[in-house]
Amino acid sequence: MLIKMSFQPPRGMSDIGPEEMAIRQWMYGKIQGVFSKYGYAMVEPTFIESFDVLAAKSGEDVKEEIYYFKDKGGRKLGLRFDITVGLARMVATNQWPKPIRLSALSSMWRYDRPGYGRERWFYQWDVEVFGCKGSEADAEVIALSIDVLESMGLKDFVVKIGNRRIAESLIRSAGVRNQKNVEGALRTVDKIAKLSETELFKEFGKYKINKAVAKEILENVKGGLKGLKAKDESMVEGIKETKEVMKYLKAMGKGKRCEVDLSVVRGLGYYTGLVWEAMETKGSGVGSLFAGGRYDSLVGLYGDDLPATGCAGGIERTIIALKDQDAVPKEVSAKPEVLVIPVGDTKAKVMEVAEALRKAGKKTVTDVIGRGLSKNLQYANKIGIPNVVIVGERDLAKGKVTLRNMESGKEKQVAVSGIGKAVK
Repeated sequence: MLIKMSFQPPRGMSDIGPEEMAIRQWMYGKIQGVFSKYGYAMVEPTFIESFDVLAAKSGEDVKEEIYYFKDKGGRKLGLRFDITVGLARMVATNQWPKPIRLSALSSMWRYDRPGYGRERWFYQWDVEVFGCKGSEADAEVIALSIDVLESMGLKDFVVKIGNRRIAESLIRSAGVRNQKNVEGALRTVDKIAKLSETELFKEFGKYKINKAVAKEILENVKGGLKGLKAKDESMVEGIKETKEVMKYLKAMGKGKRCEVDLSVVRGLGYYTGLVWEAMETKGSGVGSLFAGGRYDSLVGLYGDDLPATGCAGGIERTIIALKDQDAVPKEVSAKPEVLVIPVGDTKAKVMEVAEALRKAGKKTVTDVIGRGLSKNLQYANKIGIPNVVIVGERDLAKGKVTLRNMESGKEKQVAVSGIGKAVK
């Protein structure tokens, strides 16, 4: 007995259907338009990297999420988990004039636990600036990222800006010295918005930080910049950077979108200063729409040291937010606008009419499997084609065709020569 098998994508990976792909293509056009406006050249790092490149400074959590394997030559390789590492490697191995502004829009893989808005195969847009130490580069990247979301019609979001220097100084000043425990405490601070105070104390405890010390850290982090006294030189620099970036964002008209939140430190270990993330203020609470920060030590792992800052945004999460905020234009669809149907021996004329409609900018399909008029009308209704052009022998004798609006059911005779203008 033949057993019928069920073939599905791997766990955490989903096929992209026609309607979602139509939304993506529209999004990609908007995103690339913003990249071009800011002068960021598009590139594409290789999907597969040496495992050593990926793991060089990815942080302990991400190391466990890399899809890795050995090729036939026994070389240890992995699928990229973000674009930043690949771009850093590219910049380190090329002698390009600085500052270097790069952008990308592509797919990534993470062996992470799948969840709402989180897949193991996903797409991101990404922008990076290499060779600039000043906060103006961070402000430019944040402003660009805000423009990306606003170009698609998103309104209900806020950009929360933190500084890893400040958070780390607060942790060290509370008495935490061991670097592994400091890194663990930073990851815990990044979870402040997601966990209860009891859960946070438990997390801190994993890194040998008692409740009293943890409480001091939390109080300082939640207090923000107001009244914050610098504990060391690193914090002095962090406070200066944070105030500068807010000043520059205000100058670019983005100040109302941004707020300082010192609990934002980001989980990736390569961040060294300013960090940020954009969150929905209304909707489903899908999580971060874009996130980024400064990473002045990453490029040096692959070549000459170079300061850098960048940001990446999730395509899948943004699609959820767009639907939440009803921001996808109605005309963004994979559905054809017109179906041209032959009645009688008119197939050649159908092809001619369809070509005229396409030249007029209408998404047009024809009957290619020989169905009758009734079945073709049912098909148009089923998939939501709004207009049907019926090409019949008697109408053609008068130089006309019949145009039918599928929503209203109304029909009218239209000259073949004017069909392109007749379909709205």
